[in-house]
Amino acid sequence: MNQQVETIAKALDMHGATDIQIIDITGVSIVADYFVVASGSTPIQVRALCDAVQDELDKAEMPCKRVEGKEAGRWIVVDAADVLVHIFHTEERAFYNLERLWSNGENTVSYGTEK
Repeated sequence: MNQQVETIAKALDMHGATDIQIIDITGVSIVADYFVVASGSTPIQVRALCDAVQDELDKAEMPCKRVEGKEAGRWIVVDAADVLVHIFHTEERAFYNLERLWSNGENTVSYGTEK
């Protein structure tokens, strides 16, 4: 796991995200090397988790190229260059089940403590 992924996962964990999953997609996609997927229980929390990730990336002088979905707070994607961060409201996460699409059972790591 690289430093950028660790910074993102730690920020999510410290700010109350649940079910943090790190998916290594190196060699599977040209879009990114990693997905970090996490959940929040309300749109306010989902937006706050996004803010926490952006703040920690800024402090570490790591890139944050773009953020999509922040206004609705249901599924936010943070483009951090080689890492795409997906912060879901729990209902959207269950519906889209992004991990099923990208995980092969060997490329996923859980991070943090279960809340």
